[in-house]
Amino acid sequence: MEITKTAEDMYRELACVEEGGALYTLQQDTRYEVKYVERESRNEVGDRVVVYLRSPPSSHYPKGKPYRLVVDCGEDRYVMEEKRNGEDWRTYSAKFAGFRYRSPSHPKNEESWEYEETKSSL
Repeated sequence: MEITKTAEDMYRELACVEEGGALYTLQQDTRYEVKYVERESRNEVGDRVVVYLRSPPSSHYPKGKPYRLVVDCGEDRYVMEEKRNGEDWRTYSAKFAGFRYRSPSHPKNEESWEYEETKSSL
């Protein structure tokens, strides 16, 4: 049984994200550093949050590659976007199971998440 989340669900889960924290994808242990967060509250259309991230350093991106996680309840949209060498933001993937978050003060903030494969009960 596949569990899907709406943008509203994702927005609620990201409500506690802080600058300097870390987001980890559920499918891997990559740590994305949270640079800053933008939130909009729109009563008529819904809420929107954009979390600006930086990937771990690499040979091509010594300071880490810029990403952003966009959750828009009004459009029921949840996407990860990337920016390459001066280009505009573009969709990296629209198929994410979700993220885990650790605040800057979390005692295990610098450690990677251990990935546990979930098994279907069917």
